[in-house]
Amino acid sequence: MASAARRAQAEAVLAIELGPRARFFLHQPAPGSPMGLVLDLVERRLGAGSFDLYWLDLGSPELFSLPGLSPCPVVYSRRHLSLSACVRRVFSEPSLQQVADECAEQLALKLMAEFALRRGHVDFAVHAFLKSIVGKGIWLDDGDQTLVLEQERKGEAYMAVWFYGLLHELGHVEAARRQQSGQRLLFSDTRALGFIDVALAQAVHYPAGLKNEIRQLALAERGSSMVGLDQLQCEASADMFAAELLLAATQAVMQQDRGDSPDTGRYLQELVLLTQVVALMDRCRGTATVACHAGADLRTMASAQLLLPPVANAARAAMVASFLKLLLARWAWGDGFSEAQLATAGVLVDAAYAQFAPRVDRVEAGLSNAMRFALRLVPWPSLAEQLQALRSELAMPLCLDETQRFCDLADQLGAEGEPLAALRTMVANAARTHH
Repeated sequence: MASAARRAQAEAVLAIELGPRARFFLHQPAPGSPMGLVLDLVERRLGAGSFDLYWLDLGSPELFSLPGLSPCPVVYSRRHLSLSACVRRVFSEPSLQQVADECAEQLALKLMAEFALRRGHVDFAVHAFLKSIVGKGIWLDDGDQTLVLEQERKGEAYMAVWFYGLLHELGHVEAARRQQSGQRLLFSDTRALGFIDVALAQAVHYPAGLKNEIRQLALAERGSSMVGLDQLQCEASADMFAAELLLAATQAVMQQDRGDSPDTGRYLQELVLLTQVVALMDRCRGTATVACHAGADLRTMASAQLLLPPVANAARAAMVASFLKLLLARWAWGDGFSEAQLATAGVLVDAAYAQFAPRVDRVEAGLSNAMRFALRLVPWPSLAEQLQALRSELAMPLCLDETQRFCDLADQLGAEGEPLAALRTMVANAARTHH
């Protein structure tokens, strides 16, 4: 099949996946730009014509790839970029340390609402959005951050926010090739299970029986469960691809921008932060999918959605940490690094993960609260009660602006339904009062 025909086929699949109102377009290379430098590095690794990057202009915060197609389409969106920057603040800003759980819960519910809107599940989307905003005491700007981000110093933070998630998706192209060609996995089963055991040891509140079930699941559902050995290694492989290419790309961009090189400590900090950001957003997407599921097995799915991701993410983090120690040792001392130099790199990597551990715990608590609400593990207030509670709060400009953006997104996605109609009416009345 000719290249143009393959691209047309991929775009037809994307149109189905993204919905009839989605506006996406093929990325046009800008040589010398940070994006251009990043994609050049990826092409050198994967080969020219291995992927096509599409921008989603309007819509939910999507970032995904379809490695089964060739060239592999990768979808990126400004909304994902903006929310990534906002979630990163929750993980990193000192002023938010004591309220990180509250901020994480609010942002997670909003993410779930936006993902649900694209799938046409309006009732859940409105309930989740209202839960995120009614009684809200901390307002973080999650509007379009593209121009703000572009004005930042082209350094470790800029590169991680812009490109870590994208590089992870492109890493799936390489991981899919490895699987299709029958190449061995990154780790033996014994070592991969060792990483799962490390993760389970951290899950101190899980009973021994549950830990045994998860361990058995890793072997029995290797490619289908998020804790399956093959699935874990596929995701970890994409993480490692992203880590390696992000370091090289940061070096290239900083060198071009002002003749500088990345600071190893800051690179590690930003890498750890963005792995957490992307994991949180992925879990919100998965939770929204499960929450909109109407089947009889909803409770079983809900349980898996709450219990398995923390173990899977911790196991992946352990796999990636072992890779990062080698990566940094080679970066600093070349292939001939010594055991002592490897140990030095290991201290840096371990310190980066340890630095954010307390904040990650607080964010996890907030995310868990959001997931419990989304999965109906706690009682829902009625829609009428939520709307009534919102009515007086719309007098606040920040609340009105955020609610208006949610209604605008619904319009862009062609979402309709009685809950949205009621919300739109309230917003229109509040806007007239403000003017």
